Amino acid sequence: MPGICGVGRFDTLSLWVELPNDLTRLGPSRCAEDVVVAPIMASVFLGLLFWRYLKLLRSRAKKMLWVDCCNLGLGGAMNTLQIVLLTVYLCAGLARNLGRPPGTREAIAIVSLLVYTAGALVITAAELLHDTDRGWELKCFWLLEALLALNSFRIKLLQASLVGPSEAITTPEWVSFMSIVLLALTGLVQRPRGIGMDEGTELTLSYKTLDERDDRQTAAAAVSVRYGIGHAEETSSLLNRWTFTYMEPMIRRGMGKQLTDADLPPLTLRDSTEDSTRRLEEAWQKSKPNLWWAFISAFGVPFATVIPHRMAGDLCTFVAPMLLQTLLKLIEDGGMAAGKLDAVVLIIGIFLAKSAEMFLVQNYFHHCFRVGWRIRAGVTGLIMKKTLKLSGEGRAAFRMGEITSLVSIDAVRLCVACGYLHYLWCSPMQVVVCLILLINLLGPAALAGLAVLALLIPVQTYITKKLQEINQDVMLAKDARTNKVDEMLQGIRVVKFFGWEESFLAQVQALRESEFLLLHRDANWGILASFLWNGSPTVVALA
Repeated sequence: MPGICGVGRFDTLSLWVELPNDLTRLGPSRCAEDVVVAPIMASVFLGLLFWRYLKLLRSRAKKMLWVDCCNLGLGGAMNTLQIVLLTVYLCAGLARNLGRPPGTREAIAIVSLLVYTAGALVITAAELLHDTDRGWELKCFWLLEALLALNSFRIKLLQASLVGPSEAITTPEWVSFMSIVLLALTGLVQRPRGIGMDEGTELTLSYKTLDERDDRQTAAAAVSVRYGIGHAEETSSLLNRWTFTYMEPMIRRGMGKQLTDADLPPLTLRDSTEDSTRRLEEAWQKSKPNLWWAFISAFGVPFATVIPHRMAGDLCTFVAPMLLQTLLKLIEDGGMAAGKLDAVVLIIGIFLAKSAEMFLVQNYFHHCFRVGWRIRAGVTGLIMKKTLKLSGEGRAAFRMGEITSLVSIDAVRLCVACGYLHYLWCSPMQVVVCLILLINLLGPAALAGLAVLALLIPVQTYITKKLQEINQDVMLAKDARTNKVDEMLQGIRVVKFFGWEESFLAQVQALRESEFLLLHRDANWGILASFLWNGSPTVVALA
């Protein structure tokens, strides 16, 4: 598209960048960056802008608990610095685009730049007027924009090193790159100055004394508020939350002594059993008799917010092998002498991709299991409430063993399942992307591995059904054993009076032996399933 991209040496509308010596690198190219990537980023930002505006409107119904003593004096200074960096980024971007011949490409780039810089300034001003903290929307957008700018900067460095001074990086490009990187860093380290709460929330502040081992712990981690509103996580920056460094004081304390309940931080409000039970009960009243809709209504939003973590982690899984393939190709083609900078950048990219994958996947499981614990707490609370309200006739219909199994087994399974439900959509996506990359690398030979996977599907399906049947039998055996033990305990005086201990013990032991046999069968089938699951990659590779 020469009408948009111009006639420059590297002005092509492509996701791949052409370099001298017949080299190509994953871009995007300069034209694709201005014509495709910039409008997409502007559209994403408008969505985040609208979401942040709605949150600001809702925040009017809340009050803020300010913990300025915990902010280390960085609140106002950080906001001022971000406004200055946004202005510098806008001016540098305009100078960079206005310094080129006018055209459609420059107009698209300028409009996109104005959208997300002017919008960021408006939201920043609105947050100051509402007296609220910086939202995660702007911080995440700045981080994403910095990553794209880093990739573009890498391409420009390669072009400058391989071509010469004609492709050198200009001053506006340097200033634009540095300003957006600094913006992303300020967003990562900026900590909230307060916590929004509903009107009427009762607060009781108490300050704990810090000993010498906790001299690095900020005052925010020492504030203890009812329902854990003063939890260290609530007043931590994005970087601290993603790297879990807010747990460092507790870990250091545990290295010196045995931790007790007094050393553990209080639960946050959203993690408390009281809040989880209330949310699930309200959703259950609206969604009867569908329990799944109640779960979605009560905990669907926090469960869905981890989707970007999962997608980004999966993409990072494939980025590292692609960069490694490019590095090996560079070595095989003998381009190391002329492309040392390229090799260094590729090695750094592999390290960053694997590090990002680790952080994203760990945060994904952290948030998913956190939602699972809330579901478990809510289900347990509802069962407890229902048990206390049962009449005599209702109690006769539910044995104690069944109620105990609901709390100790079924609720726990709901918690564990939350960590893996997203695999229903991300696993097919991984298979498709992996198959595309293999076909691109190996050609039709990659289909042999796909055929092996297809042949293993019926086998794994049969094993899964057998495991489900055995699990149902195990649950019935556990209920029978628990009911028998409960029956014996309820009538323990009669049992002791007539000397029936041996008879009841034999019955419980027989039930326990039958349960043990079922558990043994379940373990054998589980070993077979694990063997197929872990051995299938080796079989596919041999195919």
